[in-house]
Amino acid sequence: MDQLRDLSLFVEIARAKSFKKAAEHLDMPVSTVSRRITDLEARLGIQLLNRTTRQVELTNAGHAFFLRCEAIVEAAQAAISATLDESRQVRGPLHISLPVDFGVAVVLPLLVEFGQTHTDVTFDLHFASERVDLIAEHFDLALRFGALPDSNLTARRIAVVRRGLFASPEYLESAGELLAPTQLGEHRCIVMPDAIGRTSWSLHRAEEALEVAVHGRYVVNNVGALRGLAVLGHGIACLDLIFADEHLQRGLLARALTEWSARPVDLYAVSTSRRSSIGARMLVDFLAERLTHC
Repeated sequence: MDQLRDLSLFVEIARAKSFKKAAEHLDMPVSTVSRRITDLEARLGIQLLNRTTRQVELTNAGHAFFLRCEAIVEAAQAAISATLDESRQVRGPLHISLPVDFGVAVVLPLLVEFGQTHTDVTFDLHFASERVDLIAEHFDLALRFGALPDSNLTARRIAVVRRGLFASPEYLESAGELLAPTQLGEHRCIVMPDAIGRTSWSLHRAEEALEVAVHGRYVVNNVGALRGLAVLGHGIACLDLIFADEHLQRGLLARALTEWSARPVDLYAVSTSRRSSIGARMLVDFLAERLTHC
């Protein structure tokens, strides 16, 4: 490799006809450039360059050597570029664990879009509510909500998922005024317990924050069921804004307590350094960019 670097340096000087310009282009001291060319000439036993105070000219032997070196250097640069390009190609399979509802409704369309650009990728998708063992089950990547206790995993926060309260327009019209979070106790709420079993909602408005206990006829562990029951008029649900948006646009849901928001949830891309492939890293970059405003 040292010889190839010296040949590349010689070609650069021959093209620029100047030690100074070659040194500036390569970000090297002029003295280093001059010394390496002198060493190259000594190894070859010929003079390659005629040096004057104004410019550098090739000798006859130097010109013949330049023609050979130029082809070698260009071929080497092409080989390096091709290898780098190949190493950056995204290829499958990507074995990914996803939360069921958010994964199907939000992430799956993005994976399809990513796959349309990177056609050599295949996806092995595992939708589950429980957390999988990435190492034991050989996952490349997992998307997880909330705090991450696993110290042996690499985690990157790719989105902050905003949340709010929603119900069907019919429910809100028939159930009476809802002007403050303290009135939620008088309403039917569709409850989805959190990871430790709590059935309260953490709400905030600017700097004001409240923890409100809620209850209703339905307790579910599935976001799709939560939204479906809200659409059917069975009460108020706490939903991710991105998950509720389509139904909001279609008039199937309406925002309740519009000045108040539920506590947002962090979404992490989790991997092990051992299985962090270029494909997985590029997919995480893509998801982080596309989920910025969720």
